[in-house]
This record gives sequence, C-alpha cells and structure tokens, in this order.
Amino acid sequence: MNNNPLNNRERYFRQLKGRARGSDVRGRYFMNIILILFFFIIIGSVVFFVKIAQGPMDDMKEPMKIIQILIQ
Repeated sequence: MNNNPLNNRERYFRQLKGRARGSDVRGRYFMNIILILFFFIIIGSVVFFVKIAQGPMDDMKEPMKIIQILIQ
C-alpha cells in the first residue's frame, strides 16, 4: 500500500462529504419534528381557547368548571 498524500486527502474529503450528508439528514428530521410540535401546540391552543370561549362567562371564575368544559 502506498501512502500517497493525494490518496489521504481524497479519503479525508470523502469522509467529510459522508459526515455532511449524515448531519444534513439529521437536521432535516430535527426540523420536521420541531415543525410538527409547533403545529400541535398551535392547534391545541386554538382548540383550548375555542372551548373556553364557548362556555358561559360565569364558569370562568371556577377552575374546576373550566376543566369540566374541556373534558366534554
């Protein structure tokens, strides 16, 4: 085996490309998870506030009534 510096450099850059590709895929999955969680939070908060708004205002004074409204 010949330890040619060109071969070492090619091997080094090939490893870098492999690492970059792997981290790119990981970053894409990470962004997808963050986006899905963000949309769940937005949708959950909209559902929460709509359910609260549909109940009478007197029920807002008692915390247990708010929970009962949400469960229904």
